[in-house]
Amino acid sequence: MACTEVGPEGGSGAETGTDTDTETSTGDGDGDGDGDGDGDGDGDGDPGDGDGDGDGDPDPDGMVTNGEFWIDATEVSVFEYAGFLPQANLDDLPEVCAWKDSFTPQYWDSQLFDSDAPVTGVDWCDAYAYCASEGKRLCGLTDGQPATLADANDAMNNEWFRACNGGDASQTYPYGAMYDANACNGEDAGIDEVVDVGTLPGCEGDIPGLRDMSGNVWEWTSACDDADVPDSEQECRRRGGSFNSSANIVRCAVGSVRARDYRLNNTGIRCCRDFMP
Repeated sequence: MACTEVGPEGGSGAETGTDTDTETSTGDGDGDGDGDGDGDGDGDGDPGDGDGDGDGDPDPDGMVTNGEFWIDATEVSVFEYAGFLPQANLDDLPEVCAWKDSFTPQYWDSQLFDSDAPVTGVDWCDAYAYCASEGKRLCGLTDGQPATLADANDAMNNEWFRACNGGDASQTYPYGAMYDANACNGEDAGIDEVVDVGTLPGCEGDIPGLRDMSGNVWEWTSACDDADVPDSEQECRRRGGSFNSSANIVRCAVGSVRARDYRLNNTGIRCCRDFMP
């Protein structure tokens, strides 16, 4: 049975900022005008693999796989989100995010002091837009469809849950059955703030290289309700707990629901993607 975090939380409001334009290259001499010289028109210098990351292999950079889907190896960093902001377009959002007027996270200026920390203070629509901009999506079901709130404890078909414990009910935490207060960045680790993404070697999920599925920051998923309330107030599921979550909350099985427009310094982003062999 899924649990909901009931610990204290605080903070509200969001800073606003102005996005800037980026330059693009043209006229590379290969006839496609994308500036990469490989002739395939995608601009990544990486002909034929189709993933657009420019490294010559078909796996999206920064992701790991269990052979069924891809998932970000770490939470999205401040550096990565900062790269998204100049190209962010409110017109690309789904209708349920029509209320949005900015992608700038809460307390963004302060976050820029540590570019390797997980981005925080983002709402569900920020997370949706970031993942889509990377050719990814919020984690849902293993067949690529969005999850529902009722799917939280389907350890075989819920991507986030499956990645955390591999579908093994005895693996309570991403690293094993027994709680280790120092493995991940939860309340008992005593750090009391976020740590840079992927820097805790003991906090590894069921997929090799998958970090920080327990603690550090909550991660938005695709599951939302369709209650008859304003879209911004509809509840969506976060997973994983945060740096101020107790041992019971940082289990793989736990989910927490918050309003779609909820922003706080303990909530961030992790994306998934359909599997590419």
